[in-house]
Amino acid sequence: MGLLAKSVTGEIFLGMPAAGAWCYRYNSHAHEIRAGLRSRPLNRVLPLTILASSRHSQLRVNGVMTALASVASGVERRNAGSALKFSLLASGCADVYPRTSPSYE
Repeated sequence: MGLLAKSVTGEIFLGMPAAGAWCYRYNSHAHEIRAGLRSRPLNRVLPLTILASSRHSQLRVNGVMTALASVASGVERRNAGSALKFSLLASGCADVYPRTSPSYE
């Protein structure tokens, strides 16, 4: 099971093997909104959204972007920190998160 809370947005992401993944959001009236998560299908008309960190090697990230540019109509980079990248992927807000540097976690 995995859990990620984004306190700034009031979102909680929950995933369980063989069960699925969900995002729980709370509106201004403290009502829970639960949405099932699915990665978005490839749309070759739109550019791919690639997630990266400002600490990732610009040279390596650019290499990945160049390699993926022909898969769709280009590639857009979006910087995101830490585990938030996984919530963006799970919610279909991004397409790719290349790990271009060693992980120390």
